[in-house]
Amino acid sequence: MNMLNIESLYINNLQEVNCVESLPNLTWKVKATHRDESQIAFQYQVSTENDFSKIILDSGRQESDRSVNVKINLENFDFSQRYFVRVKCWNNYNQESDWKQSSFISGLNKNNWQAKYIRSSLEETNYEQQGIYFRKNFAVDNLNEVESVMIHATAGGIYQAYLNNEEIIDGVLKPGFTSYKKNHLYQTAEITNKISNDNTIVFHVGPGWYCGRLGWLDDSALYDVVPGMICQIIVRYKNGTKEVIPTDDSWKWSESPVVFSSIYDGETYDSRKEIGLWSEASEDNASWVSCISVNFDLNVLKPQDACVVERIETISAKSIFESPCGETIVDFGQNMSGLIEFEVAGQAGDVLTIEHFEVLDKEGNAHIENLRTAGQKNTFIIGPKKRYSYSPHFTFQGFRYARISKSSPEIAISNIEAIVIHSALERTGHFESSNSLLNKLHENIRWGMKGNFVDIPTDCPQRDERLGWTGDAQIFSKTACYLYDSKSFFTKWLVDVSCDQLSDGGIPFVVPDTLTGRVDSHPFFKKSTHSSAGWGDAIVIIPWQLYLMYGDKEVLENHYQSMCKYLEFVESKSHDYVYDYEIQFGDWLALDAEKGSFFGGTPTAFTGTAYFAYSTKLLGKISEILGYSANSDYYNSLSERIRQKFVSEFVGNDCERLPQTQTSHILPLHFNLVSNVQKKKIASGLVTLIQNNNGHLNTGFLGTPHICEALSDNGYKDAAYELLLQETYPSWLNQVKLGATTIWEHWDGIQNDGSLRDPGMNSFNHYAYGAVGQWLYSNVLGIRSIESNPGFKKFRVSPLLSSRLSYASGQYSTCYGEIKVSWVCLSESDYELEVEVPFNSQAIVSIPECCISRVDGFSINNRNELIIGSGKYKLHVTSLVKEMTFN
Repeated sequence: MNMLNIESLYINNLQEVNCVESLPNLTWKVKATHRDESQIAFQYQVSTENDFSKIILDSGRQESDRSVNVKINLENFDFSQRYFVRVKCWNNYNQESDWKQSSFISGLNKNNWQAKYIRSSLEETNYEQQGIYFRKNFAVDNLNEVESVMIHATAGGIYQAYLNNEEIIDGVLKPGFTSYKKNHLYQTAEITNKISNDNTIVFHVGPGWYCGRLGWLDDSALYDVVPGMICQIIVRYKNGTKEVIPTDDSWKWSESPVVFSSIYDGETYDSRKEIGLWSEASEDNASWVSCISVNFDLNVLKPQDACVVERIETISAKSIFESPCGETIVDFGQNMSGLIEFEVAGQAGDVLTIEHFEVLDKEGNAHIENLRTAGQKNTFIIGPKKRYSYSPHFTFQGFRYARISKSSPEIAISNIEAIVIHSALERTGHFESSNSLLNKLHENIRWGMKGNFVDIPTDCPQRDERLGWTGDAQIFSKTACYLYDSKSFFTKWLVDVSCDQLSDGGIPFVVPDTLTGRVDSHPFFKKSTHSSAGWGDAIVIIPWQLYLMYGDKEVLENHYQSMCKYLEFVESKSHDYVYDYEIQFGDWLALDAEKGSFFGGTPTAFTGTAYFAYSTKLLGKISEILGYSANSDYYNSLSERIRQKFVSEFVGNDCERLPQTQTSHILPLHFNLVSNVQKKKIASGLVTLIQNNNGHLNTGFLGTPHICEALSDNGYKDAAYELLLQETYPSWLNQVKLGATTIWEHWDGIQNDGSLRDPGMNSFNHYAYGAVGQWLYSNVLGIRSIESNPGFKKFRVSPLLSSRLSYASGQYSTCYGEIKVSWVCLSESDYELEVEVPFNSQAIVSIPECCISRVDGFSINNRNELIIGSGKYKLHVTSLVKEMTFN
């Protein structure tokens, strides 16, 4: 057995990527077997043959320790071709690994597309649309001479693709939700082993985001009025020739049994309208009509090289009961995004309706008012077969509970299950501690992310919204990267952020942008639909977080111009460096807001200017990293002028001007906008404000993510622990004790007596406040990236040891492998710490206000910092300083 083993090979940060537009990056992970084990060289090869009998590129042995984001250097890059890649490496123990292999398919550019965009000849029906089948029969002669068959396809709407009665393109809700007019993704699959001499290709298409109802303003058909599709099958023969089967006017269409479909309102499936042999070749074409082709900009078609939405897991019903008002309720025990799948039997024409919702009201009945106008209802009409299996095709729901209604008591339901769906992200973070409520909070944060990472980072998955709010994504991005490998997910979404950037540089509140130009008569949004501080800054902060967590400069380069344009806009709209442009959400939903208001008590000029200073400072760093030294000097100088204005306007030399809100103390500390002397006074003031609030926070969207860090980074780690572990309202653990299985939009979504707050805006799956998850990883476990060594090539392990937990343990899987950290409290001042460092990386172990006295049982001179290479280590740590608390 080879002692040096490459465990995983990633292409563009994914273990499975079907299609790429440009040459991808390679990353590989190796399991370390020695201490201080590192890579000294690597080699990769590219072939068009699975057995590498025909190598078209060989890097040769490269003397390098680089194993992350290695760019393939291939000059001739053919379209619609599968390429096989393999990698091996050498370590500093003179060992050579075996080859690790993967593959990818090259996509199409606008010159390669021969297909036309087709649709039905139905009249425009706006959003109350039904599903459409598109079908083509085709033959492939000389089957034995076929080398490969690829399909590239997408739809204006949501689609499922079938070849010879078998679904052929993975994922659900394809092609996802993007800024379709500029960035319309297509999916790719190899179907070589599924092709026959005679074939039938069928696409089932529904309206989806493309032409269905979208947003709470009752808009529909934002991109088109009826669904359509485009598909190109490429048959490559062994003699080098190609045959193309494209969509065109020869395709046929027919209405499907999905007679109604909507992202928000669910689906109606009338099985009485099923078409026999719809997915097979048939002479019965009476119900099939010729398609029409329409103009379509092929330039917007881009390959899906990010993770897709998939069916991830199945959850069985935890209980089925009758509510006090006599309704049948199914409880799946977990709030989620997904579908309900079931079997049903009855008489033709019988109707079964399933309505999805999140919580029960105080009396134990279904609470659907917080869905607002979203129906979240699937209706199944039984046909002549009388027994069916069903799950919806073109929608998804956010729910824990389902209410079942029957038109006849004779209807029988069996095998009812919930299918959890979300973007297929690889889990990278695990956390556990001695506090069971804290462990549940971590799981709730993770489920909140899963429920809202459905192709885009939504605010909530249930009501008539489900939009990509930039502020929510920005404040949660670091937590997301700890929990799951989020690089491809955010990279895909950031393309849409740049695509939807306004001509003047503004960044929309939501991306894809469904507001700009559509809300002129809305009393709130008619004033502005973009560039709120903390929301627009997503274009700077999220790429920066991706750079720190994954070490890839490409994401900075790709969005650099958008960053510059946004901050030019902010500068142009600021007044003497104070930014308070039109609609500013500020510390949204903070509890210190005036009664009846959602805007927190921290002045929006304060939050706007703080973010202006912070993002400009980041852009100075980004400019330097990318080699734009003149820009770096400019933005560094600008950020310092903004910072000085912020201090003089909102802080004062002795902090006498600082607004007396918790968030106004958090942001200058977290963004490092004040002097060390001012930091001490502001941190002390933050503790006093929390004390005066009976040991509770009252922060909103901008303050909450950083409150624990603002305390712990400034000498109040125990105060941070007390706040984190607070169990009474308002707090994270109070929600847990009240039965939360995700993160709520409001601290008091459900109150202690079981009553619910105003349903107008009361989501129970809203991940923003879950951003505290970053503190669990970066502070409780102490796993931190280093700005000068991004991507965890060299990282810091600095856990905040506290007797408030008897132990904490967890791991984070970096681009190099798994970092594992666990610690046990032996006494108030003595701790045992275990650290595992992955292959080809190093850790700086630094325990704040503690000393390391033993390593692996051997005494060392008391030290507060060690540098260790790969391997497992056990350290004894002694605390030197008494913690500062609220008391």
